[in-house]
Amino acid sequence: MLRIARGLLWIETAIWVVLGVLLIVAAFIVLGGGRGIAGIMHVDEPGFAPGLSAWALGIGIAIVTVAAWGLWTAVALRRRTRRALIGARIYCCVWIAVGLIWIGVATTPVPGTVTLVVNAVMLIGFAVPGSTSPPPFTRAG
Repeated sequence: MLRIARGLLWIETAIWVVLGVLLIVAAFIVLGGGRGIAGIMHVDEPGFAPGLSAWALGIGIAIVTVAAWGLWTAVALRRRTRRALIGARIYCCVWIAVGLIWIGVATTPVPGTVTLVVNAVMLIGFAVPGSTSPPPFTRAG
């Protein structure tokens, strides 16, 4: 179960890094004088582009930071130390909280529900008894 949870952690953090970087790039496009998307976003209003891009930049940096923490945790789980497992459990709890907020705030609850379910499965995988034991000794020969 720990291997499945660790694999999900790798996949999820890689996706979050990509999404966070895309959000940062989008913020710089708007900051750099982008005009928005015709029919969807109009940045002609005074003060609209800097505010939108500041929010996107801040959220993008936060997502990339938390995802980098997740990647570090996934690497640390190779050693199966208690500290790595505690970090992985805290990481899952943070994203479960984000999923709950997302469900309550967003217009569609689907992404928040997916985030919540994936992290709940990982949390269960990291909480399995004996997951802190070192890997079995194998004799090369």
